[in-house]
Amino acid sequence: MVERRIHLIVEDVRFRDLLVPAIRDLGTQAGVQLSIETPTVLWGCRSPLLQECLRRLSGCDVVVIGADAGGATHRRRISYRQKHQGLSRLAGGGPPPRSLAVAEPSVEAWIMADPQAFAAGLTEGLRRPVAVPPTSAIPRTERGAKEQLGRTIQRVVGEPLARSGFEYAELIVANSDLLNSRSESLRSWARDFRRLVEASSSAPFSTAPPRESQQP
Repeated sequence: MVERRIHLIVEDVRFRDLLVPAIRDLGTQAGVQLSIETPTVLWGCRSPLLQECLRRLSGCDVVVIGADAGGATHRRRISYRQKHQGLSRLAGGGPPPRSLAVAEPSVEAWIMADPQAFAAGLTEGLRRPVAVPPTSAIPRTERGAKEQLGRTIQRVVGEPLARSGFEYAELIVANSDLLNSRSESLRSWARDFRRLVEASSSAPFSTAPPRESQQP
C-alpha cells in the first residue's frame, strides 16, 4: 500500500479532532496509507502565522488546512466558497499540494451534519443509547452552529458534554458517509481530498516550483 505523509494545520482543536479520523478514513477508502504528522493548531488561520507554518514545511506530501467559513472574527458573513478562494490565495498552490477543509459555517456544523452518525458515535462513546436528533437546517453562522450543537446534545444526551461531542469525533466520523454528507462544504472537501490521495497513489507529487495559485 502506498504511504503518504499528511501535515494538518487547523485553526482550533475541534478541527483537529474531526479531521484526523476523517483523513484516515478517506485514505483507507482510497487504498492509501496516510501518516499524519503532529497537527499544528494556530487558534485562527491568520496570514502571518499560516504563511510561516507553510514556509517551514518539509517532507510531507499533502497539507490539509482546516478553517471555519463563518468565524466570529469575520466582519461580514461569507460563504465557504468565498473563504475557500481567499484561503487558496493565501496558502498558494504548493508543493506540497494544499487541501482546504473549509467548514460552512463552522466545524460544529460538520460534526452534526449526519444525525444518525452523530447518535451512533455518541451511543458508542457514552455506552448508552442516544436518540437520533431531528434533521435541522444547516446553521448560518458560527454562533448559530455552536448554539444548535449545544441544544442538540442537551436534547439527546440530557446534559452538556465536556467537549460538546468532539471527544467522540472519531466514533462519529467512523459512522459517517463523508463523501455523501448533506453538508455541501464537508462533502466537497471529502471528495476533493480523496481525489488528491487517489492521484498520489499512482505517481509522486511534483516538486516543481509553485505556480501562482488559481481560484477554484
